[in-house]
Amino acid sequence: MMNNRYSKKVVYTRPLLSIMYLIISFLFIIFMISIRNIDFYTWSKYFTAIIIGQFIFQYMFFKLIEFKLFSLTGMFILLSYLFHFGQILIMVLFPNYEFRRFNYIIFYDSQGIKMALEFALITILMVGFGILISSNNRTKNITFKYTLSRCKKIGWIIVFFTFPIQIYIDTTKIVISYTKGYLSTYQAGIAGIWSAIGFISFIGFALLILGYKEHKKKSLLIFAFVIVYLLFTMFSGHRGHQLTIILFLAYIVHMTIYRIRGKRLIFMFVIMFVGLAFLNTLATFRGVSGKTIMKFWKLFIYNLKGNSIKDIIVELGGTINTLYLAMQQVPDTIPYAYGATYPLSIFSIIPNIDNAFTNINTFASFTKNLQGSALGGSYIAELYYNFSYFGFLIAPFVGFFVNRISKKVEYLIYNKDYLNLAYYAPLFIYILWWPRDTFYSLVRPFVWSAVLLFVLNNIIKNE
Repeated sequence: MMNNRYSKKVVYTRPLLSIMYLIISFLFIIFMISIRNIDFYTWSKYFTAIIIGQFIFQYMFFKLIEFKLFSLTGMFILLSYLFHFGQILIMVLFPNYEFRRFNYIIFYDSQGIKMALEFALITILMVGFGILISSNNRTKNITFKYTLSRCKKIGWIIVFFTFPIQIYIDTTKIVISYTKGYLSTYQAGIAGIWSAIGFISFIGFALLILGYKEHKKKSLLIFAFVIVYLLFTMFSGHRGHQLTIILFLAYIVHMTIYRIRGKRLIFMFVIMFVGLAFLNTLATFRGVSGKTIMKFWKLFIYNLKGNSIKDIIVELGGTINTLYLAMQQVPDTIPYAYGATYPLSIFSIIPNIDNAFTNINTFASFTKNLQGSALGGSYIAELYYNFSYFGFLIAPFVGFFVNRISKKVEYLIYNKDYLNLAYYAPLFIYILWWPRDTFYSLVRPFVWSAVLLFVLNNIIKNE
């Protein structure tokens, strides 16, 4: 009864919350505009205060709708801030910090950077509005639609047939990275179809973790194996997708098997600190010539003693480069896409035999059309690429979509509907990386995984 009364209260107050959110957001925007023409040094301090203030404001409002930071929505918002504002935050809050990564904030012209940062911050405001209006309050209704044994069967089948492909891909990239350098891994010559199939293996591992949840040690052992494997694959220089898979698996373990509280939380923070040092070491090591274990160890010890947290925030913050370049090149040298990158992404699910869909796929993956070196994506840059400043009006749909997926995942976990949860796993993983990626990347993993799960579920169900 208490949950129902609270739900009614939240539903009743949401229109008022939405109006208040828009009014306060408008004040943030007015303040941003009012400081635009002051000198860059002073502006950067004011703007950093706005970033921090806006994050606190959004967090407080989201708490009123039962917001959890350790959820898809929470991590998506946090990563949106870190990926787009990491560099300016470190530059202002820690003026004596020595940048070991490229600082785009001072490299580009100040006016262009101001516009890019403003666009990013207002977009996240509007994404937050979409989150606010999308929240629904599902009641918990515990059912067992699918037995754990079926999760285990499907999980083992998927892992058996797809994980060897993933091992081959990762091993190939590690070898290429060590012999030819990190950037050469992007020309590894591995067809996208194999990468997509290999990725599905991690959905299989998720099903195994859930399927063995009543045998906690076995479930945690599978989880630990996947984590160790993903950490090992980072020696190829690639880290982003591994981290999102780790976050997803950690989330389902936390929600279903092993709650992280108290001493466990402190232990997790220690592990995270060591992990950040490890990631920073990999970032430096991938550019080192004559790679040896001793060189890696020295770099690792150096990072443990150094500024690991600041270093990783600065590296994440380099995503502002993609947004800046998009705003400089569109529409001067590249025309607006007018939303076409989103529907055309559906062609990514069709194998590109004889390069039949190369032109369409290149158009849909917008960063391939920008002039720049080693560009990652950005859902914010993609909004500008498609809609210019009208992207502000589309941004709430991003928040609406992300939060609906987040709530659906929570609902399936509460109902122990783990097989249906597996359908949403690729979306969860790739949405986490969306602040640094394109919509194009979300489609194929979701569709292919869903088709395979559907087929296997029906075969096993009819046995």
